[in-house]
Amino acid sequence: MTKTDSLPPLDTMVADLARVDGTFARAFVAKARSGAPLSEIMLANGHRAWKAAGFQYTPTPDAPALRPNKYPGTCDLCGEIVLGGAGQLMGRDAVTGHYDVRHIGECPQTPAAKLADLLAGLEVNRRFAVPCIDDRNDLDFVFVTVDRNDVRSIKRFVGGGIHKVETIERQIAWAEMLGRMSEDELEAAGTLFAEELHRCTDCGLPLEKQDSRMASRGPKCAQKRREMLGGL
Repeated sequence: MTKTDSLPPLDTMVADLARVDGTFARAFVAKARSGAPLSEIMLANGHRAWKAAGFQYTPTPDAPALRPNKYPGTCDLCGEIVLGGAGQLMGRDAVTGHYDVRHIGECPQTPAAKLADLLAGLEVNRRFAVPCIDDRNDLDFVFVTVDRNDVRSIKRFVGGGIHKVETIERQIAWAEMLGRMSEDELEAAGTLFAEELHRCTDCGLPLEKQDSRMASRGPKCAQKRREMLGGL
C-alpha cells in the first residue's frame, strides 16, 4: 500500500512499522496513545523506518521550520554525505537518539545515477572511435555494454581485443560526448573505429574481407543494421 499525506489507520501504520523496526513501532504507539497527532509524530521522529515501511510524509507549509545541520551526516534519503550547514535535521531517531539529516530540496544525483541516465539513450555494443578525453592517445575506442543484471557501462577497447573497464568519471565523459553526437556523427565515429582497428563497428569482430572493411561491418551486422533502419 502506498502511504501519502492522507494517513492510514493507526493499526495499519504500526503493523507496517513493526515489520521494519519493532522498537521504533512500540515508541510510536506510546506517543500516539498520548494524544499527539500522527503527522507531528512522523515529522518529529524522522526515522528511516518511515521510509523503509513506505511512508512519505511531507510537512505542510505551516509546519515548524527545520533546523540546519551543524555537523556532516548521511542523508536518510539518498545515502550521500551532507556537509555541515548544507542540509537540515529531520528529527531525532527514536532508537539511536541521533538526528537524521537530509539534503535541502532535491538530493544531488550520484555519479552512478548520472551515468545510468546518460547511457540509457545510447545503443548497446556499437563501437566508436572518439577523441581521447585526456590526451594520452589520439583516439579512444569505446562501446556501451550491459551486464547480466541489466546495468550499463562503457568499456574501452584496447589492443588484442581486450575490453577495459574504466572509472565512472571517464565513462561519464565518454557518455556525454556520445550523447551530443547526431546519428551521422555516431556513424562516422563507428566508421573510424572500423578503419583504425579493422574490426566491425557493431560486434567488434575482425573484418577480413575488403567489402566488409569498406562497409565498416561484417555481412551479418550490415544486414541487421539495414533491417533496423527499415530496409534502407
